[in-house]
Amino acid sequence: MAALAILPFTAVHLPASWDTGCALGELSAIGLLALCALPIRSRLGYPATALSLSRHRDLGVLVLVLALAHAVLLIIVQPLLIEYLKPSTPLYQQAGILTLVSVIALVATGFLVVRRRLWPNHGQFQLSHLVLTLVALALVAAHAVGSARYLDRRWKIVVWGLASLAAALCLMRARRQPRASTGPADDAGGIGGWLARAPFGRHAKLIAGLIAILAVILGSLLLPGAATALRRAPIPRHTLLPLDFPHVRHTTVGCLVCHHNYVDGRGSDACLSCHRSARADLKLGAEARFHGFCMQCHLEKLGAQERAGPARACAGCHRIGAAEIAQR
Repeated sequence: MAALAILPFTAVHLPASWDTGCALGELSAIGLLALCALPIRSRLGYPATALSLSRHRDLGVLVLVLALAHAVLLIIVQPLLIEYLKPSTPLYQQAGILTLVSVIALVATGFLVVRRRLWPNHGQFQLSHLVLTLVALALVAAHAVGSARYLDRRWKIVVWGLASLAAALCLMRARRQPRASTGPADDAGGIGGWLARAPFGRHAKLIAGLIAILAVILGSLLLPGAATALRRAPIPRHTLLPLDFPHVRHTTVGCLVCHHNYVDGRGSDACLSCHRSARADLKLGAEARFHGFCMQCHLEKLGAQERAGPARACAGCHRIGAAEIAQR
């Protein structure tokens, strides 16, 4: 948890309002991991539970409040983010929205009145709760990697992945019998004995299998191009947002850095004539491609303490340019 808490200090500094919104989201994700790392134990369990049921629920409510504050603050700061609530939103933003929905479901079903209405059997509630939690862990990791705000380096993704997997494994922490009791379960060893002492009874193998799937998903986020793929929009946008690109502010950048088609023969027209076409070799959409290309350049310059264009200020680029205003 301490390693994850320092990640905001390793990122490029942006306006305080944006940094605050992003930090709230990360605190919410850390809280979700804490809920896994400090699971509730049976009243007869040994050793004593780390969190009481009421405090576990309170921590869940805090996680939800932080997640909502993260989303609301960023939309207030950058109103154009409302575009990410449309069907054309990238995969990583869809993962973030589904994470929020998952947390809402976890908190809402954690209240006794709701729980008893939906699951008369406590074992069924426990299984559903755990499955939804593991899904949320996978979704929040995909959201963080795709946004590349704090997880913009391979080692950071490794740290986050290991922390997520460790928290998930804490759910399977073998329960110990009271010291006075002895029996076959006390002497069993290996994976079979571990599963026999796991707190989920006949569902232990299923939960262990889901944790293994989570490990595969977390590992896949380390693959080259994973973050880029998460920025793809399954449903392409049909209309472009207004975009202002002042060439006069980019005179220090070599033209061929952007206009590669002048020398490699892969295009002869404007950028969008290719990047919004159906060419098979252009698997990434124009919005995802240019967001990554332009903002990465701006972030690198900010990191080097040089003058740079907007990195997270949507309206800094998506506005009607002076030339278009003059034409109107």
